[in-house]
Amino acid sequence: MTVSHTLSAPTTAPTTAPTGALRSAGGNGDGGGGYSEWLDADGRVRPHYAGVAEAVRRIGTDELARRWRDANRQADFDAFTFYLDPREYRPAPTDWLPRVIPSGHWRGIADGVAQRLKAINRFLLALYDG
Repeated sequence: MTVSHTLSAPTTAPTTAPTGALRSAGGNGDGGGGYSEWLDADGRVRPHYAGVAEAVRRIGTDELARRWRDANRQADFDAFTFYLDPREYRPAPTDWLPRVIPSGHWRGIADGVAQRLKAINRFLLALYDG
């Protein structure tokens, strides 16, 4: 089973991301109130997504769609799947556009993961060492 993605024509300005790419990147691109990782509240590409938006614009809709289809086909071929029930495997849903996490956000994520790792280790130590 191949998951298809509809991509609309890229814009020419690097400050605007293609609508189809926005849909696949978690935003609706239509001002409908959903959060977009790519766009700010005014519809401008967030600074940390400028490089990705420019690359998508340069590649163009047809080439991006071809690459997306090829990647999905390869993922299916490689059995990049998850076990759904005893009778069925499904392809892992994959977004081929990268998520860009600004360093300030990443530091917060890293600190939270480190804190939780410490808590889990202390719990396991108490559980197994008494």
